[in-house]
Amino acid sequence: MAVTPLQGDLQLVSMSLDDRSYPIYIAAGILNHAGRLLNSTLKDVERCAVVTSHVVHSIYGSSLAKSLQEAGVDAETILVPEGCLL
Repeated sequence: MAVTPLQGDLQLVSMSLDDRSYPIYIAAGILNHAGRLLNSTLKDVERCAVVTSHVVHSIYGSSLAKSLQEAGVDAETILVPEGCLL
């Protein structure tokens, strides 16, 4: 795992897991930019799934949904019970 500072307070944490590697972006207010970040990372995403709990969804779901919609991403929300191990 490596942490790289980006613009402003944006940081990138790189999870190095061979063929399952992925980036994690961290910053205040980042959900407002999630759709744009998703498209820039995965190139022209049209659909995605958001897997979350009821509690997290009730707090952050509308901000994330708005950001994804503004970026042209159709999101399906999958709600799982608190503490659920997938």
